[in-house]
Amino acid sequence: MIRESIAAVPHAIEVSPELKTELEERLTDFERNPEAGYSWDQVEAHLKSGSWHTA
Repeated sequence: MIRESIAAVPHAIEVSPELKTELEERLTDFERNPEAGYSWDQVEAHLKSGSWHTA
């Protein structure tokens, strides 16, 4: 899988400073309030049912 191949050589993936900042901010937000988002099961169910629509 892709995730395992990335984990095997994490230094091979370059992350821009802007993306790193964004990811750090999102992690901080999650750590402050982990119940604010959706579980993968919820996301998957909505995607499969077509009940989420993008603007």
